[in-house]
Amino acid sequence: MKASVQFSDAIHILAYLTLFAAEPARLSSQAIADSVHTNAANVRKIMALLKKGQLIETQVGKAAPKLSRPPEAITFTAIYRCLALSDQSLFPIDQNTEGNCPVGAHIQSVLKQQYARIQAAVEAEMDQMTLADVVADLQAAQ
Repeated sequence: MKASVQFSDAIHILAYLTLFAAEPARLSSQAIADSVHTNAANVRKIMALLKKGQLIETQVGKAAPKLSRPPEAITFTAIYRCLALSDQSLFPIDQNTEGNCPVGAHIQSVLKQQYARIQAAVEAEMDQMTLADVVADLQAAQ
């Protein structure tokens, strides 16, 4: 199973918008796609989700996307939720197990409890991470 990179691409896009906000020529979906190393349609798809989640503002026909709030106010959890990933568990549970087996009959409910604890811990940590942290780290790396 291949893991989705949509979350990291969304953070990349938001960081890009933050760092190049004053350079309108660099804000086209193609320019952003070149940085992400994907296609412009994928960038527009992710940006539509970020807009729906009220993290960015865009205008039809104008390459001028911008953050709708300061980077300090955009947590990883907010980004994660925009992508509709919050409906998914970090670790999906195989639902196709043998119901006549003592393990197979109960593994889903047991794992559901354990995985819920992991999910809550991860999301609590993500609440502490912001886009501003990413931007600061990118600036320090340059």
